[in-house]
Amino acid sequence: MIETLYNEYQKLAKQSFQNIPLHGDHDNKHIVWHNDLYMSPSIRYGHVEYFKAEGRVEVLHAVFYPSYFKPLPIFGFDIIALGGKVTGLFCDFTRSPYAIEALSRSLKDLKHKYKNNLRTIPEWANFFSEDFVCINPNGLDEKELIEDFSGIFRCFIGYSNWEDYTEKYNKTEDVKLSIECQNMYSLNQRKNDKTSKALTAYIGEEKAREFIDNVLFPVYREDTF
Repeated sequence: MIETLYNEYQKLAKQSFQNIPLHGDHDNKHIVWHNDLYMSPSIRYGHVEYFKAEGRVEVLHAVFYPSYFKPLPIFGFDIIALGGKVTGLFCDFTRSPYAIEALSRSLKDLKHKYKNNLRTIPEWANFFSEDFVCINPNGLDEKELIEDFSGIFRCFIGYSNWEDYTEKYNKTEDVKLSIECQNMYSLNQRKNDKTSKALTAYIGEEKAREFIDNVLFPVYREDTF
C-alpha cells in the first residue's frame, strides 16, 4: 500500500510542480531510498520521500511548504510500516499562518471517518492543527485509504495553483509571520527522535542529521530567501 501511495503522490506532484530528483549519499545496499524535491510559484519547497528496508521499515513522507507570499497552509503526510505492518498514518494542513477552510473541512471529515482508529498524538506534535489525522490504519481497507489520502493531496494541489487561488498575496507583515510559522514547523518536526534514530541505523548519525536539517525539515536563512 505504501509504495502505491508513493507512486500516486509522485504522479500528482510531477503533473503540478517542477521536479528535482535527489541522489542519495549512502552506500547501504539493503535499502531503497528515493527523494524528490518540488517547487512552483506557490510552493517554495516540496519533498516526497520513499524509504524501504525490506521486512523492517517502509515510509512515505511528503511535505509541501507554501511560498511566503501566498496564504496557504503547509501540507504534511506520513505513513509508516514496521515489520511489514502499517502502524501509523499522519496528515495535516498546518497553519502558516493561514488555513483554507475547504481544506480544513476535508481533513476534518477524514478524521471523523477514521475516528475509531485514532492514535495518541505525541507530546512533541502539539503544533499541528485541530484536524490533524493521526491513526493506526492496520486492518482498514487499503484501496479506500489510498483514494482518501491521495485525494487530500489532490485537493491541496488544486489550491496551490497560483493563478486560480483568489489572487491573494500576503502583506509584508504576513510574509514575516509565514517565515516564522514555517521555521517553527521545521524545528518542531526535528524533535521527533524516532526519525533520527531510524535514519542513523542505516546511514550513520552525521548523514542522518544533515538529511533531517537540510532536506526533511529545512529552515529559512537570509542567504536562501
